[in-house]
Amino acid sequence: MFDSQIAFFGFCGLIIFIIFDLIKNKKHNVIRRVIMYSFIVYVLKVLDVTIGMISIPPHDYVGHYGYYLQLVPFYFVADILAYETGSFLFWNTIRLSFFNFLLLIPLGVYLAVLFRVNGLKQATTIVFMSTLSIEMVQFFFSITGISTYGRTFNVDDLILNTIGGVVGFVVARSLITLWMRRNA
Repeated sequence: MFDSQIAFFGFCGLIIFIIFDLIKNKKHNVIRRVIMYSFIVYVLKVLDVTIGMISIPPHDYVGHYGYYLQLVPFYFVADILAYETGSFLFWNTIRLSFFNFLLLIPLGVYLAVLFRVNGLKQATTIVFMSTLSIEMVQFFFSITGISTYGRTFNVDDLILNTIGGVVGFVVARSLITLWMRRNA
C-alpha cells in the first residue's frame, strides 16, 4: 500500500519547475513569476489541508466512518448554539468555521492580483466552483477509500469558503483600484 502526502510531491515538482523556469527565463517578469510560484504553493497547501494523504490502492475500510452529507445551510450556527459556551466542542466549531472562512481568502486575492479578474460575479463563480470541487473530491476520495481521512461534503464549507474568497477579492480589488488612482 502506498500512502502519499499530496503536498510533498507537489513541492518537489515545484522546486524542479522553479529551477528550470529560472534557467530558462532568468530575469523576465520576475515579480509575476514569484507571485505565480506562491500561488502554486498555496494550491498545494489547500490540497494538503482539505484532502491530506491519499492511499493507492484504496483502503479496505471504505465506509468505516460512514458517509455524511451536511446539506443544511448555516448548520454551524446551530452547532455553536448547541454547545456550552467555552466548552471544547464550542471552540472547535468556532475554529473550524473561522478556518473555513480563511481558507480561500488568498484565492480571492490571487484572482485580483495574478489573474486580473475584475468582475465580482466572475470572482464569486470561480471561488464557488473551486470550493465545490474541493468538497466533491473530498467526498469522492472518502467513499472510495482513496483518502485516509474520513471527509464529508459540507454545504457550510461551501458558504464559508465562498464568502472568504469573495472578501479576499473585494479587498484586493479595492486596494488595486486605490493604488492605481494614486499613481495615475
